[in-house]
Amino acid sequence: MGDAWGYDAGKKITGRKRFIGVGTQGFRLEVLVLEPSLSESRGVEQILPHLKALHPDLNVVWVDGAYATNIAREAAEAAGIRLEVIPKEPGRKTFKVLPRRWVVERTFAWLMKYRRLPADYENTVSSSRAWILLAMTSLMARRLRPA
Repeated sequence: MGDAWGYDAGKKITGRKRFIGVGTQGFRLEVLVLEPSLSESRGVEQILPHLKALHPDLNVVWVDGAYATNIAREAAEAAGIRLEVIPKEPGRKTFKVLPRRWVVERTFAWLMKYRRLPADYENTVSSSRAWILLAMTSLMARRLRPA
C-alpha cells in the first residue's frame, strides 16, 4: 500500500504514524508521516530538526512520557531545543487533561473530523502529509477573524 506502510504492535495499528508539531494554539508548525514500526523517539528525532529549521525562535517543546528517552533528549539538544516531558500521574489508567499535553491531542481531534484522515487511504507519504496540511489550512482559515 505504498511507502512507509507498516504495523505498530504496541498500538495494534496498520498504516502510518503521524507526528505533528503544534503551537500553543494548536495550529500546525510541522507534520511528519512515518511508518508505524518506528518508535516515538525516532519520530521526534526526525521532526525536531525540521521544527527548528522552520521556526528558529522555537526554544521549548512539550511532549508526553513516550518521548522521555535518551534518543529524544539527544535530538532536542542537537536541535537546540529544550524538551519538557509532561508525564501522566503514576498509576492513573483513565484520561485526565494535563497542562500543555492536551493541545496536540485537540489538534488530532480536529483533524479526525476530516473524512480522509481517520483512516489512511493514501498511497504515498507525501499525499498523506498533503491531506493533513490541507485540513490544517482549512481549520486555520475558518478561525481567521477580521482585524
